[in-house]
Amino acid sequence: AKYTKVLFDISSDGQVNDADKALALPRTPKWTYGFGVLGDFPVGEGNAIVARANFQHRDRFAYTDNNFGWITSSDNLDASISYKLTDFATVTLEGLNLTNQTSNNYAYQDSPVVTNYSSSGPVYRVGLRAQF
Repeated sequence: AKYTKVLFDISSDGQVNDADKALALPRTPKWTYGFGVLGDFPVGEGNAIVARANFQHRDRFAYTDNNFGWITSSDNLDASISYKLTDFATVTLEGLNLTNQTSNNYAYQDSPVVTNYSSSGPVYRVGLRAQF
């Protein structure tokens, strides 16, 4: 996506010109996609193991109108496995951010400087779901 008409100076150069039209649209990565897989496996009488994995990709994108600030691309993988113990109880093991994806915001596109770095690291959870 590109600007087709610019009415205001968004490049911060004091003029409305082609430099404004050349800017990337903020908060719009070129590519964002994801996919997931799910498997449901019967085990014994009325029990089941359910496995799930999801992958998500997002290209880098400008987060300021004048393209001064950017957020790096990211790839994220989440997965879980559940076991149905009874008709009313399920135990789940879940892993989030298994690729240990960080969030990096930076400025100065020609000579990048990180302005914000954050990372949750991988997150692992165990859960028990009961239905009454």
